[in-house]
Amino acid sequence: MEAVVISTMHTLASLRTESSNGSPADCMISGLVFEALREIGKEHIDARIIERLKDTLTLNQKGKVLNDLREAPAWMHPTIRAVTKD
Repeated sequence: MEAVVISTMHTLASLRTESSNGSPADCMISGLVFEALREIGKEHIDARIIERLKDTLTLNQKGKVLNDLREAPAWMHPTIRAVTKD
């Protein structure tokens, strides 16, 4: 499970450093976050995962993910709100 978390966070971190406002990477970010949470699994999401996502995502990316919340499964909503909360 740790390998999935590290791999997913590495992908998100790469997008953060490679993307700028309005880039294609920003358009994909919500799907990547949703898929990362799905891969990690509801039972394995904890404060450490939330903090890592908060630190990895830019403010613009957090806004995009929050705007796309309706596309995520209901069980992800509390986690996504925690990640995007300032």
